[in-house]
Order: sequence, then C-alpha cells, then structure tokens
Amino acid sequence: MTWDDTELQRHVNEGIEESSGLEYKGAGALNPQNPDAIEITKDISAMANSAGGVVIYGIKEFPKPKKHVPEKIDPIDRVAFNKERLEHIINTIHPRLHEFTITPVPLSSGPNDVCYVIEVPQGRTAHQARDHKYYRRYNFESVPMEDYEIRLVMNRLTVPDASIEFKTKLHIGVGATKHYLLSPVIKNLGSQAIRDFKLIFTFPNEVLHGGGAEMVNRLANISSITDKDRNQIVSFQSSVLLFPEDERYWKRNGLEIHHS
Repeated sequence: MTWDDTELQRHVNEGIEESSGLEYKGAGALNPQNPDAIEITKDISAMANSAGGVVIYGIKEFPKPKKHVPEKIDPIDRVAFNKERLEHIINTIHPRLHEFTITPVPLSSGPNDVCYVIEVPQGRTAHQARDHKYYRRYNFESVPMEDYEIRLVMNRLTVPDASIEFKTKLHIGVGATKHYLLSPVIKNLGSQAIRDFKLIFTFPNEVLHGGGAEMVNRLANISSITDKDRNQIVSFQSSVLLFPEDERYWKRNGLEIHHS
C-alpha cells in the first residue's frame, strides 16, 4: 500500500475501524513536551508480539461510544517531533525490532505537518516495552501477555511452523466417470528447516463409498487404511527437507479419487 494524505483521508472518510492489526493515535501521543515513550513502545511491541500491523500517529479517534473509529487527521509537527526521535524511542524495545518502517506522510495543512505510519512485521520472538512488560493486541487494545503467551511467542524461532492446503484437478473424464487428482501443498512458514513431517487425514465413508468413489494411492510414501466405519484414513510421510518459505506441491503424483 502507498501511504499518502489521500489514503489517510480515505481511512477517515470510510470510517475504517481499528482492529488487531490497525491502531490510530492522535498528535498528542507524540507530545514533544512530554513524549510518553513507554506508551509508544507498548503499542509497537504489542503489534510485533501479535501478527504485526500498522500504527498511524496523526489520526484522532472519536470519543466514546464511537471510540476506535477515526474522526479526523490530527497533524504532527515534524520539526517538533521528527522521525529520528520516534525511531530512537522504538529502538528501546528489547530485543530491538529490525524490520519496521516509519513513513512520514506530508499533509496539505502545513509545510511541517505530517502523519507517521509505522508498519510493524510479526516479531520472531517476544519483544518487551520500556516498562519491562510484554503486550499483545487483543481486538482494539494492547494488553499484557500471560506467561504461556510469552513462551509461545519466544518459541517462534525454534518451533517448526507449516501449513497444508489441498488442491484438486480433473484428471480424466469419461462419460459419467470423473477421475480427480488430490494433491497436498505443504509450505514452511517458520524460520527452521523441517526434516520430517507426517500428515494424517480422513475421508468420510459417505464421500467415498456413499458416492461410489474409489481411492488409489499414487505415491510410495502414502498409506491408507479403512476404519470400522469404512472411513478412509490416509497417512503421508515426508521424503524431502523443507527449508523456510519452501513449498512442495505434488502436481502429478497424489491421491486419485474415481467418482461416478
């Protein structure tokens, strides 16, 4: 997304509400006479400890009961509170965030008027604010984290994280009989290489036998059994090393389902 005054005004005009990944802060949050460094580090670290997101300094919210809805653009004087000062405060978060970006968006209201848009990626570990506490986003708020939540976030670098998606493709179609190929797509979302993984999934009896279907294994590392309810339980064992961001898609060899 390109951040400019038009985009910021669109947020206001359309009443785009705050969320777990979006937060608005009025100009007072960056008061040059009394900058609340703890509150700034709380807001930014909470985004990193969650799924990441955007914090916009320079948009004021409505008071209750419409709180969390943007009311208007509330300019910040970039001379009184510059980008470098804001960056310095954010860098006091421990451990430091290395991938966030601060975009000063010039405003037409004055030569020194800006909004600061801070894009915060999901952290690879838990980040601590200047008050020595850990926070996360919960709906519209930054709230203290429980012990187990801190441990889970700290393990992001050490615990494998993979996603699974299934794609289907018509393989052969002869009259009323259709042959479909079901292929798993595995992606490594984490920062650790995954050496071994195993998938176990079940095809209900009514999907297979109830529709006159038959399952044929097309890979050596796939095995299947039928349970007492005639459900088909399929196991898939990995045979490749999956590096971070790698994706494996078995385009030709997969599970073939014959249906008529």
